[in-house]
Amino acid sequence: MIFLLFLLLFIIGVPIYSLIAGMALTSYSEAEIPLVVIILEFFNMSNIPMLLALPLFTLTGYLLAKSEAPKRLIYFSSTFFKLIPNNLIFLSLFLAIFFGAITGSSGITIIAFGSLLYSLLNDRFSNNYLYGFITTSGGLGLLFAPSLPMILYAIIAEIPVYDFFRFAIMPGTVLIFIFYLHSIFLSKGSTQKRNLNIKAPKNNKKIAMWLEVFLPIAVVMTIYNGLLAITEIAAFSVLYIFIVEFFISKDLKKEDIIIAVQESMTLVGAIFIILGLSLASTNIIIDQQIPQLIFEYMSQIVGSKFSFFVFLIIFLLLIGAILDIYSAIIIVLPILLPLATLYEVNSIHLGILFILLMEIGFITPPIGLNLFIASNKFQKSITQIYISTIPFFVILLLFVLLVAYFPALFLLPH
Repeated sequence: MIFLLFLLLFIIGVPIYSLIAGMALTSYSEAEIPLVVIILEFFNMSNIPMLLALPLFTLTGYLLAKSEAPKRLIYFSSTFFKLIPNNLIFLSLFLAIFFGAITGSSGITIIAFGSLLYSLLNDRFSNNYLYGFITTSGGLGLLFAPSLPMILYAIIAEIPVYDFFRFAIMPGTVLIFIFYLHSIFLSKGSTQKRNLNIKAPKNNKKIAMWLEVFLPIAVVMTIYNGLLAITEIAAFSVLYIFIVEFFISKDLKKEDIIIAVQESMTLVGAIFIILGLSLASTNIIIDQQIPQLIFEYMSQIVGSKFSFFVFLIIFLLLIGAILDIYSAIIIVLPILLPLATLYEVNSIHLGILFILLMEIGFITPPIGLNLFIASNKFQKSITQIYISTIPFFVILLLFVLLVAYFPALFLLPH
């Protein structure tokens, strides 16, 4: 009865953290466990130093989005990638993935680059294709450092985040190449020669452009080489971008910084609330031996690794359609990890599949966040945007199947 009540509240749009809080309070009360234990779980989160990276990287992405950095990066990238065939397609993918990785949200990429990418490619593709391309491509950045969902997954799964980033390079790169070839095949002609109508930055703006280009290089090199702790890299990034955009380019005013802090910390605050409540809920789940019950049930209906992947893909597609990626990682992952161990699926392989399926969740009704953002950005119906993403949905789903059943092709050996 209580479950049906919570399900009804979810359907009518009650915030997910409220539902998790209600379920945790109800479960603790029924088990006669002091409610102060829930507060202690929030206190225990302070013992997870990697969590500091989440608000810092998020703020970095929001500060970049509020500045003129996207235009300068387009100018730089169009010059740097000039010799690459169909360079504007590659440029569009590069920018979407860069911002998706830095912000941990492809939605911000649509907001920051949507109009610019559309103007770059609108004479080479149909409108529907472009809507789908822009709505989907930012999600590819979630497989590259310093992706916030990957950091959060590493925290929950208790795996080294540096290893997770390194193992995701191969599948992420292959997926980019697939998107690139798919776009070239459907292009109406060469996108090599195109006037971008973006003025070359001068004086302090030019200095800012080079400093902005240096940031992702520095972040990626230090993360993949393990030279600094992830929190140190995050702290450096936000301070670096603040200096570049406020003092050098002077794009950001005090009001912009205040808005960026408010918006980014609202997102991070919601993640932390869900994380604390989910950790508390996980304890009661373990105490009630729910994982053991799931083990017994799964062993009856899922008899092999092959069928486990079928279950995993269907299950996460459904989860991705109703939950955002952060909620899904926090709530669902603690249940999936023991099941993956049962079927000898290592945490990194599971993590890459998890991130890929959540990317698909961004473009899956009814909650697919990117669908609503793109609909608002391009002033098109949600149905039209969804139809435009179907080819990319199919590409991502086929790629997930390949990674699931042929991991040796995409994952570096341990």
